[in-house]
Amino acid sequence: MLGARLCLENMDNRKTGGRTIAEMRELFECLPHAEFRLDLGHARQIDPTMATAMRMAQEFGSRLRQLHVSEVGPLGEHLPLSALAIYAFQLVAPLLSRDCPVIIESVVTRDGIERETRINAALFDPGREQGRSLETALALAT
Repeated sequence: MLGARLCLENMDNRKTGGRTIAEMRELFECLPHAEFRLDLGHARQIDPTMATAMRMAQEFGSRLRQLHVSEVGPLGEHLPLSALAIYAFQLVAPLLSRDCPVIIESVVTRDGIERETRINAALFDPGREQGRSLETALALAT
């Protein structure tokens, strides 16, 4: 019906589905033409090791159309990236298409916009070098 115009996003711990590889596979079986939106904050909340996010990036990477980035608090609120979130997200970054749009969902003050943008650029910039990008992102976070 909606085909590729439908984009499925992995969910956070407030939801009852779409959180794990098995749950996402089931959704894609029902909606075989749907695309994928990977939310790294949601993924980290479900699995702080980021193994699930890495597997989602590998398994559903051909469907990936957007990357959502923020820290997600215990109540599901979008927060600025912490050093721990940056470290976790850099584990997934090499598995992502370099031309995938990055949607920064962090809620920041006007003064925090540049910091959050620079951190995301360091993590997901197409010209990034893995170790150097992490070092830059972590320096910006402190």
